Amino acid sequence: MKRLLLLLLVLLAACQNEGGQSTQNAGQPDLKAELPGTWEAISLRVKVNSAYGQDSSFVFEVNEQQWVSRYGVQPVKTVYQPDNKYREEYYGMNDSLLNQARGIWNVFGDTLMMITPSETNQYIVSLSEGRSEFRALVDWDEDGAADDEYLRVNRLVSLETE
Repeated sequence: MKRLLLLLLVLLAACQNEGGQSTQNAGQPDLKAELPGTWEAISLRVKVNSAYGQDSSFVFEVNEQQWVSRYGVQPVKTVYQPDNKYREEYYGMNDSLLNQARGIWNVFGDTLMMITPSETNQYIVSLSEGRSEFRALVDWDEDGAADDEYLRVNRLVSLETE
């Protein structure tokens, strides 16, 4: 346990430059500073590879205009708070809150880690003009292999986090 803690501290120190700021690629937005706010999903695309353990594939795709008809709910809203907590909110057609997931988030360069008590997900995130793209390999078809290509596009709808 002490070795793990020491390793984490060394890794954290390695990610800091002399001024105490996280290292960042030139031109890449600072996710830690830019992510807080309320984001709404506007499209989702998953290329499922080797579906259900068989040698086949298909693409699941939904855009903003299809969201309600395909899912029967409003697009998911994710609220990223500055204190590294987040919540995902799922609303029905009559604006009633159907479900809410809560967790913590952190960024490492262009990677966003989202942690709930039941799962941890990592996404490569790119930001541009009030939009975000989340990319990851996931196990969408629940066949035990995280080999499905996930892309979700969101738009910033509010800087509010409460």
